[in-house]
Amino acid sequence: MLHPILLQRVVIVAGVLGSLSCTGGNGELTRETAQQLLEQAAGSVGGPVDVQLWKSIDVFTGERGGDPEDNKRRLHMYENLVGAGVLQRASAERHDDMVGVYVHHEFAPGPTVDAGPGWMNGYVRLTLANPRLVRVIGITQQETQATVLYEWRLQPTETYTKLVGILAQARRDGWNGGYPFDERLDPGIQLIQREPIDTASATFVRFDDGWRIQK
Repeated sequence: MLHPILLQRVVIVAGVLGSLSCTGGNGELTRETAQQLLEQAAGSVGGPVDVQLWKSIDVFTGERGGDPEDNKRRLHMYENLVGAGVLQRASAERHDDMVGVYVHHEFAPGPTVDAGPGWMNGYVRLTLANPRLVRVIGITQQETQATVLYEWRLQPTETYTKLVGILAQARRDGWNGGYPFDERLDPGIQLIQREPIDTASATFVRFDDGWRIQK
């Protein structure tokens, strides 16, 4: 049985995508053609493994506002993320109000990080791994339709490699997980570390100009 995160990523392309005309001698879909089309069609193999990271943190300097040591650990994690290029500093403002005395730190995504659609809502999306096609393992076809069975795996990103080291240090410093990341962090990392190779299928249709992937 597939892991729930994997189930979310075993998708078949919606709509009709680009075609290739190279087929077998009798017009049949070859493994080479199927593999080329799967590699060319964005999203045909599955979706990425993402995690969300809050883009701001309040570090209290007085007795109010939680554990000062915990605040320092959180800020230290952000500083390490900045040092690794995952984030970059945006602003730091001191506040003194009914909540307490604190510094509000704002961060922006690093130059090579996809901020994601939630950037304006307070978080940065970090892509930990992207799906990659391994190989086509079988084809069944009848007339103008074919079903292709293929293997795929998750390929860790550079951001994942940096993040794993930073989180390991944070845990040694006393961080217990969770904030500032969402609940997908640990399941996503565990999934990538298992290095699973899974199977999925895609439907192909033959047109007059060649084969295309179709839902």
